[in-house]
Amino acid sequence: VASGDASGAAALLRQVLSANAAGTEPWFEAKAMQIESIASTDQPRARSLLEQVRQLGNGFGDGAASARLAALDARLAKTSNDIPSADRPAQRPANAMTPNGDRR
Repeated sequence: VASGDASGAAALLRQVLSANAAGTEPWFEAKAMQIESIASTDQPRARSLLEQVRQLGNGFGDGAASARLAALDARLAKTSNDIPSADRPAQRPANAMTPNGDRR
């Protein structure tokens, strides 16, 4: 894949991921590359994928990719900004009133 060909690189990573069982070193390496690429433009999605790796791989493995994944984990530390607005609890104004006129 030529340098700068993001869609080609993504397609190759998907091939590697589909050809290797979750939790194997090639799978961890491909996931690390995939998440690093996504993190540059969509940190909440990258965080979600990192959590998926943690669950499917029973952690981050113990090979070379484990250090990359742990570094991503630290870099993409959870914040409330990482939670999509549709998944966040609704925020009520401090002076909100119930339908019968009582203050909340």
